[in-house]
Amino acid sequence: LSSHAMRLACSSRSFPQDRLDLAITKAVWAGYSAVELDLSGEKLPDEEKLGQKLRASEIALAAVYAGALTARAGTPVEELAEVGRVAALSRRLDGALVVVEAGEGDLAGLAHNLGQLDRAMGET
Repeated sequence: LSSHAMRLACSSRSFPQDRLDLAITKAVWAGYSAVELDLSGEKLPDEEKLGQKLRASEIALAAVYAGALTARAGTPVEELAEVGRVAALSRRLDGALVVVEAGEGDLAGLAHNLGQLDRAMGET
């Protein structure tokens, strides 16, 4: 048996009709202690306000969902920037996990692009 405690999180994708702050409130109301935030495909939320909402709600940031990451080999790092911005915001909010969906391409291209992002994040 593992000695690690499991934490069940609610995704804000469960409430696609709601603003992010309301989705967090609903996750707390439902009894979750952690939340995954869908930060894909839209303008990133204000970091300070989001951090305050998480702290005031006493809910942990389990992960952020950053959307699709292209898996085409040779993709310029600039095209990976949106996922990188989401990852950087997650880091500043003490998030430990960024979830991406494999986009068009192949496994080798995905591994290459993940490596590019990892190197870029190490520089920030």
